Amino acid sequence: YSNEISVVVNPRPVAEITGGATICLGESSVIRVNITVGTGPYELDIENLGTISGYINNSDITVSPTVTTTYRLLRVRDSKPCEILAPSPNLMGSVEVKVRALPVITSSPLSQTICEYNSLNFTVNATGDDLTYQWFVKKTTTFEPVTDGGVYNGANTKTLSIYGPARDMNSYAYHAVVTGCATDKTSDDAILTINTAPQINTQPKDSTICVGNNAVFEVAAEGTAISYQWQYNTGSGFGTVPENANFSGTTTNKLVVTNASGSFNNYSFRVMINGTCPAPVSSNIVVLRVNVAPVPTVHPTDKSVCENGGPKVFVGNGTGKIDSLRWQVNTGSGWTDIY
Repeated sequence: YSNEISVVVNPRPVAEITGGATICLGESSVIRVNITVGTGPYELDIENLGTISGYINNSDITVSPTVTTTYRLLRVRDSKPCEILAPSPNLMGSVEVKVRALPVITSSPLSQTICEYNSLNFTVNATGDDLTYQWFVKKTTTFEPVTDGGVYNGANTKTLSIYGPARDMNSYAYHAVVTGCATDKTSDDAILTINTAPQINTQPKDSTICVGNNAVFEVAAEGTAISYQWQYNTGSGFGTVPENANFSGTTTNKLVVTNASGSFNNYSFRVMINGTCPAPVSSNIVVLRVNVAPVPTVHPTDKSVCENGGPKVFVGNGTGKIDSLRWQVNTGSGWTDIY
């Protein structure tokens, strides 16, 4: 009889890949292969990774993908050497290492100009995973975080809404800081410009002058790009004051009346002020009073009287602005007032 021999049948390896994580770009993750049947060390082929030789069961395999990657077992060979190839029920599992994209700002908020107490939105657009947002405002020299409340909403979103900003917010600067994977990206600054509606600070005043003299009506106002138009009422309603020899500055804050005639007496004036922002405002109505110099219209007539006789009455009167009447007498050496 010949010598006896034995045949040893080694089982093919049975293995499962485990691990997987979510990482940021530039970070690493660990995957492992748990081999329950087989004799090490092993040689592995892993999809999207390549061949690993001398592998010790369940030891760490460090991966640093730049994009989200799935890893699967393609082949396992043990030291016998017995080998198993995919697809096979002996090769189990797959793992995904998700790579979170870093933030990239694709468009910054744009500067805006609005009228006082209107509303607006500043928006930043960015790509990346699991992004967070924080808006900042610079009122004077430094930026400070915006918080929701008052005129602000959306301080921690991509869109910052501002409701009813007042004129003291003019020239405020805003930007957004977008954060992902512990990386901050700051948008360009956006400037808020607040236009203001017309506002009268000093009203014009009535004026009383003598005929042929000049008068000035003046208003002090503020607002964005304001314009003026003086109007007058000569007795039939308000109309536009014409620019001519008697009226100048009809589209400025100062209306000048030159060489006023008596017919201007009791003319009323006002100024309409418009601006970039509605609504137009009207000044108070003021009155021009033109005093006409007195003109005698009733003259006294000569009278005769006997010595120690009388009385005799002299009558005189006139038109125009008459403050007083004073009779005078001339006894031969000039006129003197009679008291």
